[in-house]
Amino acid sequence: MALQCGMGFGYITGFLFSTVEAAHAFSTIVLFPLQAFGGENVKINSIPISWRWITYITPFKWVFQGYTVNEYTDWEKDCDTDCDLIGDLGWSDQQWQGIVGIIVLSTCVRLIAFFILKLQTRNRRS
Repeated sequence: MALQCGMGFGYITGFLFSTVEAAHAFSTIVLFPLQAFGGENVKINSIPISWRWITYITPFKWVFQGYTVNEYTDWEKDCDTDCDLIGDLGWSDQQWQGIVGIIVLSTCVRLIAFFILKLQTRNRRS
């Protein structure tokens, strides 16, 4: 599903720009904040509320959350203090959230790409 979401972002940039250079520059500008707010570099709880909406539209968050919950749900902790890796990242321990999140995001990105292509083909016919 992460591949499908990435392909959808590629379709959007490919449909919006007529040159490869412009599409590449735009995708770099868009993907940097998406990766920064994905939860790997910055904890979700430490992101200001005014910027937290970005975490819902980044595929990096949903994939990282799904992998982390899958890997560390039944993890035998060898800590002196309370170690809650999943809770410290700001997530619940329910794996379905990551799965549903990436499916919904992939579908939305593909639909946006479809409508952009539809608008561009309509404009070329006119």
